[in-house]
Amino acid sequence: DLHTAYRRQRQMCIRDRGAIYLSIQVDLIGRSLPDGSVVTSSEDIRSFLLHKAQVAVVPFEAFGLEDAQGWLRMSVGAVGVDELGAGLDRIEAALRLIS
Repeated sequence: DLHTAYRRQRQMCIRDRGAIYLSIQVDLIGRSLPDGSVVTSSEDIRSFLLHKAQVAVVPFEAFGLEDAQGWLRMSVGAVGVDELGAGLDRIEAALRLIS
């Protein structure tokens, strides 16, 4: 699962130095969402994860990083380990719906 991959390989997720944010990168541009629409931006990914996984993320472009497509930030400082794990599980399940 996604949070196990994070702990083992740190390939899908990178912990920020402030330890209150989790940054993830997903390569979904050009892929199809379950409704048939095609992902064209990090905003599309953000909206999809909010609605399907019920997890709020912020695209790195919101911080002025124009060449950061697919990079998203989650605030995790106010959640416990169980809530974080459940959120990552929901993200993983939502991402599996994308073709």
